[in-house]
Amino acid sequence: MSERRNLGQVLLDLGRITKSEQKAALEYQKQHGGFFGEALTHLGFISAEELEFALAAQFDLPYIFPDAEAIDRDIASLVTPEWALSNLALPISRAGGTLVVVVDSPLKDTVVRELKHKTGLGVELAIASPGKIRTLIRSVFDQGVAEADSGLREVVSVERFLELAMDEGAEKLGISIRGRTAMGWIRVDGGVRRVTLAAGWPRAMAERMDPHEGVFGPDDGDVRAARAASWRATILWEGTEVPVEVSSLTGGVRREVLINLLESPVGDRVSRPAPPSELIHEARLIRRSGSARFAVRCGEAGKSEGILRTLPTTLFGSETRAAHLETRAEGGVDPSNAPEEELLLRLPDPKESGAVEEFLEKLKKFDFDAVSVDAGEDAAFWIERLIPVSRSLLVDMPSSELRTTYAGQGISWEIEVEGASADDFTWRLFPISVSH
Repeated sequence: MSERRNLGQVLLDLGRITKSEQKAALEYQKQHGGFFGEALTHLGFISAEELEFALAAQFDLPYIFPDAEAIDRDIASLVTPEWALSNLALPISRAGGTLVVVVDSPLKDTVVRELKHKTGLGVELAIASPGKIRTLIRSVFDQGVAEADSGLREVVSVERFLELAMDEGAEKLGISIRGRTAMGWIRVDGGVRRVTLAAGWPRAMAERMDPHEGVFGPDDGDVRAARAASWRATILWEGTEVPVEVSSLTGGVRREVLINLLESPVGDRVSRPAPPSELIHEARLIRRSGSARFAVRCGEAGKSEGILRTLPTTLFGSETRAAHLETRAEGGVDPSNAPEEELLLRLPDPKESGAVEEFLEKLKKFDFDAVSVDAGEDAAFWIERLIPVSRSLLVDMPSSELRTTYAGQGISWEIEVEGASADDFTWRLFPISVSH
């Protein structure tokens, strides 16, 4: 077996770097530590993708561009979404007694050991870029959830359906009418959410839309008498007439109604900086895997924007029952002055054991979907006590030096928000145990 070439020689042979660049990167590595490849990318000599390709060549591994449609989802489901995102690794196929796993780096000995132990199969690695792997994970597991849907959807009123659409900033929404039943759907960030509309929906929609052109039919669900195919209208929502464009398509007793919002109805509401849709999808996949526990590091600019307080509903949807907990430290938000969509509670003094126990007992009774916490220097005290209270916990982390402490208390992920103002915030999500 031939001796493995070092990374510098691989890149030289590929014509990606020069001898002088190799020397400069070695000097940088000597001064700053880290890996040789990281030095090359930091100095701008090669791109991250060129580094990944060279690593694949160095270890004689294939460099691939994975397609979600070609993935064996039964094989992918051998791991949870959280495990896949944490390790940036995903089983994609099986050939006989060998599992093929796509990873972002050939240095994944722990991944290989865990999968061999779990499956009893051999493991072969293939390399892809971290961005492509994350996209693949989101796509594969989102499809898996959709296919697992038994058709039992949440039943909601028309008022709730419109609230979901408006609050989540729907690109478009619609109603699929099938005889006497109707499914409402909302498109947000490229994804679709579906609900079943409760009895009485035709009259409720007709009362809110002007004109409705008979598109919803009488209250018995008969849609055959509708007339217009496309028109402008308004929908009454929270006292505001929201302009919309409505289109309908009819076939027998089936009808599709499409509603495009022409203006945003939430312009006067409190607006918060929002993470990219990719981060939201990954956070939701982590939550589906079990308990979702995040450290949130957003600096003073992020705190002034109230990011932490609204992050549970931003990540998991406006229907999430969430509470935000703060200490009595100066500069906190007065719960009596909080926006109406936020539930803010004061944390008792940790020294008052009776008050702490009473507070936690009350919190448990309400069984919140998610809890966010800004406890300052008392964070470690509260993390330990709040983990049993909610399956989704988001805790302020003022400094990266606290990663080890938070990880030791069961916080698995970090959300980092960087930037001097809301206009230039950048968001990252990564396992808290990883050094960054």
